[in-house]
Amino acid sequence: MRDVTGLPLPRVCLVAPFPPPYGGIARWTQIITTHARRTGQVDLRLVDTAPRWRDIHDLRPWRRWWLGSLHGLGLLARVAWHLTRGCRVLHITTSGQLAIHRDIAMMRLARVFGVPILYHLRFGRIPDLAEANDSEWQRLAKALRLATTVIPIDRQTEVTLRTHLPGLDLCLIPNCADVASLPIPTIQPGQPLTLLYLGWVIPAKGMEELLQAWTGLDVPGWRLILAGPFEPAYRDALASRHPLNGVTFTGHLPHEASMALMARADLFVLPSHTEGFPNVIAEAMALGRPILATGVGAIPEMLEGGCGRVVPARDAPALRSALRDLMDDAPLRERLGRAALAKLQREYTLEAVFARLLALWQEKAP
Repeated sequence: MRDVTGLPLPRVCLVAPFPPPYGGIARWTQIITTHARRTGQVDLRLVDTAPRWRDIHDLRPWRRWWLGSLHGLGLLARVAWHLTRGCRVLHITTSGQLAIHRDIAMMRLARVFGVPILYHLRFGRIPDLAEANDSEWQRLAKALRLATTVIPIDRQTEVTLRTHLPGLDLCLIPNCADVASLPIPTIQPGQPLTLLYLGWVIPAKGMEELLQAWTGLDVPGWRLILAGPFEPAYRDALASRHPLNGVTFTGHLPHEASMALMARADLFVLPSHTEGFPNVIAEAMALGRPILATGVGAIPEMLEGGCGRVVPARDAPALRSALRDLMDDAPLRERLGRAALAKLQREYTLEAVFARLLALWQEKAP
């Protein structure tokens, strides 16, 4: 493939999950690959790593290890196929943990072919891992040293890597939102005010703390919507521990329906225990929604400057107090939403972030 000048396009093998199921990294992949096809500036070949072989709650180590290993071998074969057919850059996204073994195998393969490697860190636990200096950090450090360039998505991770692994070539690139694809925000008069959570309904997303906080609130006229995939057994377990008055579980929604729900929300909450650079926060910012989230991953820098409220992770009383303040104060919610939208338009648009990715691909493609 060639660009409008007749020069060959950089051919990139992108290793990343693609929806379904929807998640932050998968949504990023969908945005970037769609924009790449639309602009025609890069020949992007996707190796889809989405774990469709297990349910979202199936975290049994033996199953993740054995079935994950078989899945990883298939992915390695697909990467090899693309490398033999002219891909000149290998771009691996990673969420860490067991996937690091797969990443290392792919990097070693790319080195055999002499192909530059971009290692895109999509999780926010790296400062904690470096401090712990545990086995996961040792594996990750090994992978990082194999990469040509490492892409952190937040400043804290960048600082940690410069401190602990000073020889790395780093290129900080945040996530983004495709503003053009989002609906126009609409608040419906006469409807209950909506507190919205959007994402997988799993323990690591802070569901226990959110329901504890919701149970302790006494703010009439509000409802809580938990929008995203869940296992019925987990919902039943939550119901056995928490009253679910005013709580709605939607289950999986297509992205368009999720964003329509976000556009009508009066307050967005993300009480996660860990995050990278959550796309859902960027999308809430792009829709001008007031945001309350835990201070994990890139969230503090995303919401700094009066663009939202941040509370500690796993702290239900702090979450309840912040929810009450925001639910009682409509002018404050409006100010936070306006500031979030302005920052998104300055720093996290698809066009700005894609331009940085494209420049890196073009630089590394031999």
